[in-house]
Amino acid sequence: MLKTLDKNIALIAKYFNISPAEIMDGDFHFYMHQYNLSVEDEVETTKTKKTKRVESLFDAF
Repeated sequence: MLKTLDKNIALIAKYFNISPAEIMDGDFHFYMHQYNLSVEDEVETTKTKKTKRVESLFDAF
């Protein structure tokens, strides 16, 4: 469990370009929440980029 937490803190610190000590001194849950939101946004943008816009139903089939 502790090893997983250390990996998460290191990943979040790298993402926000801050030191892991700053995360531990600050609000860890805030950083975790912001990181999760950004990852969800990245996943949604990759999903929308893969879908193609279709002008009519005839173009789709």
